[in-house]
Amino acid sequence: MPALSLAYLAAHTPENWDVKIVDETVEPFDAWKHVEGSDIVGFSGGNVCNIHRLTDHISRVTEYDQVMGEETPIILGGYVGGLNIEGLPNRVDARVIGPGELALQELLADFENGGMKREYVGQRVPMNELRTPDFSGFNVAAYGKNVNWPVMTSVSCGNTCGFCSARVVYGDGYASRSPEKVLADMAQFDPDTRLYFVDPNVLQLSRNGKRRARKLFKGMAKQNHPWFGSATFRVSEDERMLEAMAESGCKGLLIGFDSALPESLQTVSAPKYRVREDQTLIEYYVEGVKRIQEKFGIDVLGTFVIGFDTDDERTIANTIRVVQDSGMKDAQYLPFTPLPGTPSYNEMEAAGRIIDHNLNRYDFTDVVFRPQNFSGAELRDSLVKMYDETFPRMLAIYRRFGLVRDRPELIKVESMKLRAEREERAARERERRGRRRGGGGGHH
Repeated sequence: MPALSLAYLAAHTPENWDVKIVDETVEPFDAWKHVEGSDIVGFSGGNVCNIHRLTDHISRVTEYDQVMGEETPIILGGYVGGLNIEGLPNRVDARVIGPGELALQELLADFENGGMKREYVGQRVPMNELRTPDFSGFNVAAYGKNVNWPVMTSVSCGNTCGFCSARVVYGDGYASRSPEKVLADMAQFDPDTRLYFVDPNVLQLSRNGKRRARKLFKGMAKQNHPWFGSATFRVSEDERMLEAMAESGCKGLLIGFDSALPESLQTVSAPKYRVREDQTLIEYYVEGVKRIQEKFGIDVLGTFVIGFDTDDERTIANTIRVVQDSGMKDAQYLPFTPLPGTPSYNEMEAAGRIIDHNLNRYDFTDVVFRPQNFSGAELRDSLVKMYDETFPRMLAIYRRFGLVRDRPELIKVESMKLRAEREERAARERERRGRRRGGGGGHH
C-alpha cells in the first residue's frame, strides 16, 4: 500500500516543484540513483524501528555529495521527525514536526528565498481543505496487482490510549472529512480497485458520526470498491451500520480488541465496551465477531496487546478462547510496546522499566520493557503459544520471515527490510569499486 501521507504532501507541494517518491515497501532507496538532480531530499520516518535505515540513508546522501561535490539539503518529517532522538545525524538541515502539508510549503518558500529554518512546526489542514491525494510521484507499477490504495476519512481518534502514537503524530482531537470529499478522493480509482481506509477508526458511533458514515457508505455502494479498514468493536452492536458497511463493499475490518482481560481493558482508554450484566467479556467478543462475520460477511482481523501491568496467565487463556470460539478470520498478538513520545513510554522511562533503548527493536516483535507479571522471555513465549494454538500456519510463516524471532534457526526467508539492506550494501560496494576504478561515482 502506498503511503497516503506522502501522497498528501505531493498534492500540497507547489506546482513549480517536481516530486519523486521512493517507497521502500517496494523499492530500496539508492542515493546514487535517486539524489542526482534533486534540489532537496526529504525522508519521512514513520516507524522508530527503522531509525538505523534512516540514519544510513542520510549518510549515503552525504557520501554522494562528497564525491560529486554537491550539498543537497536534507529534510526530515514523519513520526521520527517530531521526536528528539539522540543519534540522528547533524546532516539533517531542517525538521518538520507534526502535520507536514502547510509546513512543507513554508519550508520550500524559504528555500527558494535563500534559506531554511532548522525546525518547522506543522498545523493541520482543515480536513475538507485537504487536496485529493496525488500518487503520480510513486512507482505505481512496483506495487503489482495486489496493491491496496489508501483513503482517509478522519485523523486521530476519540480514544486516549497511552501507548498509541496517533495523537503524537496528529495531535489531540478527532477530525473528519465530509463524505463528498472522501467520495471525490475515491473517484480517481477505477471500479473494483481495492481500497484501504487508514483511519484508526473508520466511523464514530455518535449520532452525527453515524449519519456521516451512512451517507458515505451509501455513496461508496455506487462506486463498487471492495474495501478494508479499522473500526472499534462497538460497531458489532449496530446491525444497521454493519448492513450499510457490507452493502458499500466492506470485506474486512481490523479491530483492536486490546485485551481479553476485563481488568486490562479498563486501563486502556476511557470509552468502555457495553458488556451486558448477563455475559462475560469473552462471550461479548465471541457474539460480536460471529455477528460481523456470519451475518454480514465481513472478515474480522483482531489485534490483541499482551503485557499490560494487569495481564497474567488469564489474559493468554482468554485471548485463545475468544479467537477459537468466535472463528475469527485472523489475529495478531503484539507485545506491549511503549513507543517514544507516548505517555506510556515517558512513564516507564521515569520508572526505570525501559530495558532496551535500541530503537531498532521497537517493532512490536521484541519485548523492550520490564513487564509486571511476566519476564520478558515469558511474555514472548506467551505470544508464540497463542499463535501456535490459534493460527499455527501463520506462526510458521512469521518465523520464516523473522517476524517471530524465538527460533532463529527457522528464519528461512529474508524479510523485505533485510533483503533491501542486503541489496543496498551490495550496491554501495559496487559503487565504491567503480569509483576506485575511476567510474565517476557510478553515473553514466
